[in-house]
Amino acid sequence: MKILIISARNFGDSVIITHLIENINTDNLYIDVLTRKEFIPIFRHCKCIHKIYTENFPMGTSKKFNIINAISLLKRILNLRKYNYDMVFNNIGDFRENFLGWSIGSKENISVKWYESHPVNSIIRSGFHIFVDKYIEIPKNILNIYQVQKYIKFKLFGGSDSTENIIQSMDYSFNIIAIHPYASQRSKFWEYENWIQLIEQFGTEERKVIVFCSPSERDELDCAFSSVKKKIFIVAKGIDEFLETLKCVTVFIGLDSFSIHAAYMMNVPNLIMLNGANDSRVWAPPMVEVFGGGSNCEHYPCYNKPKCIGKEYEYICMRSIKTDDIVKKIREMEVNVSFKGDE
Repeated sequence: MKILIISARNFGDSVIITHLIENINTDNLYIDVLTRKEFIPIFRHCKCIHKIYTENFPMGTSKKFNIINAISLLKRILNLRKYNYDMVFNNIGDFRENFLGWSIGSKENISVKWYESHPVNSIIRSGFHIFVDKYIEIPKNILNIYQVQKYIKFKLFGGSDSTENIIQSMDYSFNIIAIHPYASQRSKFWEYENWIQLIEQFGTEERKVIVFCSPSERDELDCAFSSVKKKIFIVAKGIDEFLETLKCVTVFIGLDSFSIHAAYMMNVPNLIMLNGANDSRVWAPPMVEVFGGGSNCEHYPCYNKPKCIGKEYEYICMRSIKTDDIVKKIREMEVNVSFKGDE
């Protein structure tokens, strides 16, 4: 069976769908992916993917889509129609993905349909149902996005629909703590002073805390973390280097962003997610420790469309996350995985 999977949105979405792809029995499947150029390193980690096609799309957080992009996408669609896919699938359910899947002309265009109150419905535009051959309706008892992927896999390809987690046993001779203090939206930001307090607690000149950022964020990070520069090791490279470095990390602290999903994908054994405006029950990876202050805001969850701007409780969902709580949890993790670095 020849399958084309569409992943046209954000970094986090692309990581999440790899969780579906890697759990498919691919013995009789030929899987291609249509995605953004920036996401190639993520899908390269899925050994079962045959080809990766890239274009720009009129959806996702970054919508830099012009007439040149539109013409290029149209050419790509016409080219993909020649491959006569048995199935084109997207796990979003937005009318744009639905229409794109239909235009490629496979035997079946398959999408998902969220129940009315599911939070994903608040961030997509469902529709163009006439162009979808088959919907996978997400049951009301499934909220978390990773459990959704397992359910989709079960409905499409059979096997178990269990949502049990496979925990990889790893023997670390010392602990490596890494943080990623950046996200695409201000409502997800945790103040630099909080990160610095974490670094002061765990970083030394001999055992530095890894700090991830993009190359474009490097200058800002150097300035913000200048007081602890001897206690950190900055990784400011591309996605390939980011994913490779995650392989040696023992504890990862990140925001509600692409990085926390990437850390889960790379089997980092201890994850802490700092959650603000979103409902963490939906987007948090399995086994992650979530800290958030949403209960302090009457508008929670606002799904990154804040109603608190200009008010005295502006971004209180993130500002009320206490560094001491994170420090306590990390120290508990050190005990649980029997770190030897402090002996």
